[in-house]
Amino acid sequence: MKLCWDNIENLSIPKRSHAKVDFIDYTKKTIAKYYLIKCEQCFQECLVNSINKIHNDHNFCDLHCSNKFKDHPSGKNHPNWGIPNPVARKRMLENNPTKCGNLNPNWKGGHRSERQKLMGLKEYSAWRTSVYKRDNYTCQECGKKGNQTGGYLNAHHIKKYSEFPELMLDVNNGITLCKLCHRKVRGKEHLFEKKYLQLIENMLSYNKKE
Repeated sequence: MKLCWDNIENLSIPKRSHAKVDFIDYTKKTIAKYYLIKCEQCFQECLVNSINKIHNDHNFCDLHCSNKFKDHPSGKNHPNWGIPNPVARKRMLENNPTKCGNLNPNWKGGHRSERQKLMGLKEYSAWRTSVYKRDNYTCQECGKKGNQTGGYLNAHHIKKYSEFPELMLDVNNGITLCKLCHRKVRGKEHLFEKKYLQLIENMLSYNKKE
């Protein structure tokens, strides 16, 4: 709730320096505490008795401004999506001078492995989507259904990429598994290889009949 500035004379500043509020109204039956904020939608300073927040700790003067802000494009719909922000990087370097780049304890030379580079390609993304579509976005181990974006699903290489890199983008070398089943299969690929290849062969022969 936003407080009208005309009532400012009813408010007093807390004497305690460690008080978490900016103003207090002692004229009411129950003490009302107010915060001085700057609305991130209309950019005006205002007093509120409860800080209206949505994700990422944004402050608003009222629900109207909050709803307006929610309508703003975010993520991939934002016009600045994917554009490097030098100001943010500079601020990060200033705040964490010992934790960026080669100063970070997890630094590994700044280079991705060959497999990581391949997994970032559009061709790999298209392969994964093709595997999901063929399997109807369903885990072929437990039958769990995923959504159209492939959430909670993984495209598993039946024959390991490390041993058969040439089959990395072969749709018939991929099978849809949920994250839990993929975790169980990982490291034991040879035990499931025959089963999954037979499963795909059956699917292909069934589709041909139709």
